[in-house]
Amino acid sequence: MSIETDGLLHATSLNNQLADVIPEERWGESVHEQLGTPSQLFAHLIRVRLVYRSALFSGKVQFPGEKVPDDAPVRSLLLSSAERLAEAFLYTEKNHITFDDRAITPVELMQIAVQHEGIHTGQYYVALKQSGYPVPTQWQTDWALT
Repeated sequence: MSIETDGLLHATSLNNQLADVIPEERWGESVHEQLGTPSQLFAHLIRVRLVYRSALFSGKVQFPGEKVPDDAPVRSLLLSSAERLAEAFLYTEKNHITFDDRAITPVELMQIAVQHEGIHTGQYYVALKQSGYPVPTQWQTDWALT
């Protein structure tokens, strides 16, 4: 089975762009009272991407996954976690993956991964707008989110 990963890489890149519009010295500050900090979001995205990647080899989605160390190179891990997840979809030999006691296909797992990225893109769009941060240029051009 051949799986195209362009859509997944697009979805992950949208969230990765938050690392460019929010100054790194402010990653430890909450952008919105109901969201955690950008550092917490980035660690969460990296962790979930790695959980999904592992599932493509083990055959089972196993949360919570490993915590991202506080001193980890977050910016590079955001990029590499997206690339490694996409690569795992290309090379998985699994036809079914267990997720919450259900058997899903790798394509369904990719849909879940894209949805997860989209949820956080939406959360942070609202937070950026309310906090006065710029919206990433690609968000504006691809989705008319100004």
